[in-house]
Amino acid sequence: MLNNFSLLKLNRCIWVSLLEQEQTYEAINYYEGYKDSIILASKNKLYKEEAEIELNISRILFISKLQGIAKKYYQNRDYANALLCYTVIFKYNPLDSNITKEYIECLKNTNQHDLVIEIAKHLESLNPEDLEILKIISEAYYTEKNYDKA
Repeated sequence: MLNNFSLLKLNRCIWVSLLEQEQTYEAINYYEGYKDSIILASKNKLYKEEAEIELNISRILFISKLQGIAKKYYQNRDYANALLCYTVIFKYNPLDSNITKEYIECLKNTNQHDLVIEIAKHLESLNPEDLEILKIISEAYYTEKNYDKA
């Protein structure tokens, strides 16, 4: 018989299925609730170790599947849907500069230049020698008519 934690883990199938169907918004919401439930279960010493493993496995799986969907939207120039995916990916993995550059492109294409500047400055802190990032920041300031900083 399955224990309560194993039954909880079965809920992973739901957000994985939603991602496979590209029901992105629903999958993100379900994953967030799932993650919170696993965190809550990890407070029980009986499930602590298993919950920590599940958190890591599910986060990696979630980000991987969401990246595939984001790239598809991005390649099809569906920046609004790609933005939804990249925002969540960035939340869980802000250190991946390749993903962050695509995230910035989505922000630019949805006219969110203030966020372009913030995210690009974050990226600059990770890669201070990357001239492409400085160009992105400069262009965003210029678009916002902040010519002194451009």
